[in-house]
Amino acid sequence: MSKEAAIDKATEYFSGGIIAKFEAAKWQEKKEAFEELCAELTEKQPPPDVIEASAKFVKAKMKDWKESNINLQKGIVALYACYATLDHVGKRTVATAMSFFVDKLGDVKLVNLIKPVLMDLAELVTPKFISNQIIKYAATAKGPKILQESCVVLTNICDEFGSSGVPLKETIDYGKLAAAHTTPTVRQAANALFVELYKHVGDGIRSFMTDIKDSTLKLIDAELDKTT
Repeated sequence: MSKEAAIDKATEYFSGGIIAKFEAAKWQEKKEAFEELCAELTEKQPPPDVIEASAKFVKAKMKDWKESNINLQKGIVALYACYATLDHVGKRTVATAMSFFVDKLGDVKLVNLIKPVLMDLAELVTPKFISNQIIKYAATAKGPKILQESCVVLTNICDEFGSSGVPLKETIDYGKLAAAHTTPTVRQAANALFVELYKHVGDGIRSFMTDIKDSTLKLIDAELDKTT
């Protein structure tokens, strides 16, 4: 659904007061708009295309997720926490905000709000879909905190849903990227991810790890040995 079609559909479906507040200049009114939209979504339980339209409408009103006001960023997270309680949330709705979520895993003010929402959404649109989306955006991220926390979320998904919850080769490739990082906390998070994968897959993961440099592999092996 195009941005224009989404704006039209959302404007038609949701109450005029909510739409007007999203257009307002003051962030306080936009914050109210988030709260009122969540209430209306919960009450009406709209079909998937309307939910998708609401997500793309909000993305447009939040400057394509470049909105810098922390209160409105929290509003985006709260909206998706609301979506996670609805009956008809599709993958396109979730994909609409995944670049925002992965980027804000690097923000200490938002990371602990985002992680549980991602786990809730994983139950709706499959953990493998969420994992693939995280890897897609985290693999090209610059901030060490984003790389680290993306490892943490992938580890949590694997712990919660088993190895079938993540795309194995892609997750290992992402782990290798993080394991080679210069920042110690990123490397530690990557090691924890490998350990979690090892618990579920066993020695099968080693066949994917042949191209890791020796010094990194020794550290990972030391961690894996602790789990056996």
